[in-house]
Amino acid sequence: MAWNNIRLPQFTFANLCRGHAALDLMLGATILYSVDLAATAFHGSSAAKELFGDDKEAERNEDKVTIRVAESAVGLMLVDIGILLSVISTSTSEEFQKLTCQCALGIHGLMIAWRLMYQRHVEAVRKDIVSQICTDTLFASTWGLFLYKLMKK
Repeated sequence: MAWNNIRLPQFTFANLCRGHAALDLMLGATILYSVDLAATAFHGSSAAKELFGDDKEAERNEDKVTIRVAESAVGLMLVDIGILLSVISTSTSEEFQKLTCQCALGIHGLMIAWRLMYQRHVEAVRKDIVSQICTDTLFASTWGLFLYKLMKK
């Protein structure tokens, strides 16, 4: 296949979706199968211990069980989003690509709002807020730049 026959927006959109899908699948699987490892990697060992506690202690404390269930739900959601983005990456419709970019921007905007409104009240993960917001902004900007490229066309 000659490079001059590839339409850049479709090629870029497929790679953008596949890249986000790969990240979502890896992070989601890590969270699903090893919540403790993921929490230690993302928040540090002291925050993970504060959130989850020891195994014996966690079984007795309903809050810690609720946190584990919520983290597992996040992992499952990330895996689902990764699979969905893998399927969406094959789309060639520019209108559908615009809609996908707008939805992704909305999701990342909601994640930033959630972090600012709720997650900052959780003392164990408060120190990570700035880096997580920066990461959400970076991921949103990739979708935003592609949407800008489509709108400019």
